[in-house]
Amino acid sequence: MDCCTNLEMKRSKKFLSRVISILCDNTRKSGDPLGFRAKYWYHWASGNNIPGKSECILFTGRMYQMLPYLLRITDLMGSSKGLLSMWGVNKFLDVGKSYFGEILLRGSARKEKKIRERADKILKGIVKALSITGQTPGYLFEEDPYSGALLFDLGLEEDLKSHLEKIAELLERKGVKRIITVDPHSTFILREIMPEYVKNPIPEVIHYIEILSRKIELLKREGRRTVPEELVIHDPCVGARELNLVNPVRDLVKGLGISLKEPENTGRNTACCGGPVEYAFPELTCQISLMRVKELKNVGDHILVTCPICLANLSKYEEELNIRVWDLGEILCEYLLGDENGIVS
Repeated sequence: MDCCTNLEMKRSKKFLSRVISILCDNTRKSGDPLGFRAKYWYHWASGNNIPGKSECILFTGRMYQMLPYLLRITDLMGSSKGLLSMWGVNKFLDVGKSYFGEILLRGSARKEKKIRERADKILKGIVKALSITGQTPGYLFEEDPYSGALLFDLGLEEDLKSHLEKIAELLERKGVKRIITVDPHSTFILREIMPEYVKNPIPEVIHYIEILSRKIELLKREGRRTVPEELVIHDPCVGARELNLVNPVRDLVKGLGISLKEPENTGRNTACCGGPVEYAFPELTCQISLMRVKELKNVGDHILVTCPICLANLSKYEEELNIRVWDLGEILCEYLLGDENGIVS
């Protein structure tokens, strides 16, 4: 290996280490890897008449709301190599700390307006569907915590333990007995991982798909608008392998009258979308996500996902490959609210 390549590897390793340190430090200080002072994650709920206190709560984990900012972080990481080589790690990070600061990141994420609007509709569609089935969970609004999925993915056990203890204390203080989650990563962390780290009683944790798949007839009575007749399904790795949501999501979608097509790698044998470490390995993520989205497109142009990370990694190819990636929450919003929410297919 020549000295230039070796030097580049050392710089990249040091850079990655510092970036991870910044993200984790943000989580320790603010409870959020983005480290924002302003609260960005609960504005979607305004005007939805969601109660702020209940023994049953909707837990978003801030995952869908983070999408615009995670996309910008990934872009920034992917474009950093030139500056890294020119300045060196220390100078680059001294100048570039604002990459993970509120002003630059929030400003640059304005370019991601479309994905932000889609994230809002996903959450509204889920809440509407739950209400039709008789579920009216409360929401903690500004106290809705981040799940800690990043800490788990990085193997930072001490940070994860501390973070989960804070979540458990919050839930106990709020008198929460039941949690309805909206994404597979938060579900897995709360249901499978948190009991290993905290002494507090753990509320019941259930994914919204598990609820809706048992109440399909109620949803069909309220359906207002036609949704895509056919979708190619992409199973998220955690949802399929860890939570066994393979059959419930298919039962739900088919129950709404939508035909599902299966790609070559599907169900518990699904292929990865490239996440969840896009910020650390953007080039590898792009290679994996492009490979997967082409596999899906070979089966059909309308693709269904049930995970915010999958949505972020696959939807970036919509224009390039002339496809449409739908999150299940978008399907529910379209099906149950239609033009009421200004949705355009």
